[in-house]
Amino acid sequence: MMAKPTLTTAVAFEQLINRPDQWRKTGRPMQQRLNFLDKLKNSQNVSLDTKEKILTEAGYTVAQEKIWKER
Repeated sequence: MMAKPTLTTAVAFEQLINRPDQWRKTGRPMQQRLNFLDKLKNSQNVSLDTKEKILTEAGYTVAQEKIWKER
């Protein structure tokens, strides 16, 4: 079995909201999915916290911790 690719949060979220079968795993209403699709289509922001929460609800996991450095 091939390993699933790692994705950025933005790409994973976009992939999730474009797949109703995956969205069902979140337990959230389909109307909310359509609202997010509309937001992205109109270049409106969805917060990182919201994306991460919904991805977790759909069964996605963090593949790599964020890396920080001081300026």
